[in-house]
Amino acid sequence: MESLQTLSDEEVTSRYCRETIRLKAALLAKKQGVKPLRYPNTTLMNRCRSELVRRGLPVPRLSLPESEQVEEATRAAITEQEYMLEVMRTYAGSDTTIDKLTLSALGLAGESGEVADAIKRVLYQGHHLDLMSLVGELGDILWYLILACDALDCTLEDVMQVNVAKLRERYPHGFDSQRSINRPL
Repeated sequence: MESLQTLSDEEVTSRYCRETIRLKAALLAKKQGVKPLRYPNTTLMNRCRSELVRRGLPVPRLSLPESEQVEEATRAAITEQEYMLEVMRTYAGSDTTIDKLTLSALGLAGESGEVADAIKRVLYQGHHLDLMSLVGELGDILWYLILACDALDCTLEDVMQVNVAKLRERYPHGFDSQRSINRPL
């Protein structure tokens, strides 16, 4: 790979933008159930981003072309209730709380391990960061989380509200390392 340090600011920015747009287009295609025409070079995208930061330049925040944004906006976002119905449609276990919680716990551990393994391969084995694969793994994690919510007869919103209340009590003024070190178990 060529050294980005020899390229002009405009060339680095252009390459970053090109690969970021490809990534967003590929994610949109995947969401629509279509194979992307071209996959992004996420290694190049991440290297360009790092080079922009190193140079003290702003990292562009990009969105899809307006025509695709309009199409995306007109499609209704899936609701939590619709997603839960999809999870239950694809759940093959028994309808007992303990079976759902057991599968959820094992699935969350396994899928979280897959995310960790992907990061390990990037950091220590020279692999590129496959963002689309990570999005897929996060979807698997969400599936197991929603199954656990169903088992506990709560919603994802309930989980978020309980978590926010805990965080506000633990860190009333934002994260504080001293409060983190000295917090009760």
